[in-house]
Amino acid sequence: MPDVELPITLAYWEVDLGGESPTLVQSIDGLTWSVQTNEYRSIDAQGNPVLVKVPGNLAQGGTMTLSRAVDSNKSLWDWFHETHLAGNDPGSAKRDIVLTMKDQGGVVVAVYNAMGCYPSAYDPAAFNAEANEVAMESMTIEYEIAEVVP
Repeated sequence: MPDVELPITLAYWEVDLGGESPTLVQSIDGLTWSVQTNEYRSIDAQGNPVLVKVPGNLAQGGTMTLSRAVDSNKSLWDWFHETHLAGNDPGSAKRDIVLTMKDQGGVVVAVYNAMGCYPSAYDPAAFNAEANEVAMESMTIEYEIAEVVP
């Protein structure tokens, strides 16, 4: 059998919200990097119009969403409350957070830093007494810049 590297089986994310004990989350969506595209129109040697696309600046910032099972850990709600409801200056609640991807054995697979983060939305678990599912909460976080930790 050929020597083939198996893909990583993701188990969970550990999120450090800036100095607190890490919060375990099931999913993180929206952590992306993109490059702005610059377009200009030109004329080729035969006089035909040509659309030229060239890579521009790395687009900074974005929006990510964390989802996790509800338990006694209230760190997502506490951060949202501190930022928007406790009468604090929202700018002072920005944090740098660390996102650590772990496999099923708890081994670190990848680490990402997101800087200048603040929560922009909090969604508690759905209130449906007839549902037969794990209660999930989610938070939308705006970030100014993100990087992969080597």
